[in-house]
Amino acid sequence: MKKVDLLIIVSICIMFVDCGKFEGGLYASKSDSGYVISSYLGSETNIVIPSEIDGIPVIAIGDKAFINKSIQSIEMPNSVKAIGERAFFGCSSLEEVVLSDNIEEIGDEAFLACGSLKTIKLPDKLKKIPNDMFTNCFLLESVELPAQLEEIGDFAFLTCKLLKSIVMPDSVKLIGEYVFAGCDSLTFVKMSEGLVSISDYAFNSCDSLRDLRIPASVKQLGKGIFSSSGMRVVFEGDAPEAHEDVFEGFYEDIHYVLGTNGWPECPLKWYGVYAWPEGGE
Repeated sequence: MKKVDLLIIVSICIMFVDCGKFEGGLYASKSDSGYVISSYLGSETNIVIPSEIDGIPVIAIGDKAFINKSIQSIEMPNSVKAIGERAFFGCSSLEEVVLSDNIEEIGDEAFLACGSLKTIKLPDKLKKIPNDMFTNCFLLESVELPAQLEEIGDFAFLTCKLLKSIVMPDSVKLIGEYVFAGCDSLTFVKMSEGLVSISDYAFNSCDSLRDLRIPASVKQLGKGIFSSSGMRVVFEGDAPEAHEDVFEGFYEDIHYVLGTNGWPECPLKWYGVYAWPEGGE
């Protein structure tokens, strides 16, 4: 059977109001593959999504299903494989989220402005963290990234001011624009050894991050990646291709591992900043 794009189901099924059903304050729309939770009309603040309705599996949380709702916790069964755009947008009281282990797709802004969320574990089957997923989650302190993650979308952790550390699996190839911008408490980042590209302003205003090692796998750097920060940056491989303003707003020297290629001979500048062999000044 041909695989169905679950996020398309999320968007389309809610148009067919005659196939829906109420279950414990949840309104579920029926598709060929199962039920999609499309809205919540109840008053309970601790929500447990059923794994099935009338013997039919619940397969997704729809676009804007819980937008701006005053819920405190949400628990999803492993039958759920997708979460739609803005599904929990603005749930400012949401403190606890237990995701399905089988989620493969999450829409943009799914948890944007969930200001009470402190920690979350993302399912291992998720390959992309979508754009703005945790933007303005001001109390978010820790995130366990998926083992198969390949891409972190634009603005994914923008202004997560209490986020302390990030450990990326080596499957991650792309860091999007402004991903960690404004993460004031970020002190440790373990980059993916398979990382290829870091996009514009990815680490802008990371005031507490003092050291960052760029893996040898990185081939492309965007604009202003380290702007408004004072971190010590060490490149572990050959000099990558970079935007002409890669060091916009960054006034520190950079370092590279001795024996790698493409770096200027000391004390010449590289894209406007001094580049030294690691251990040199």
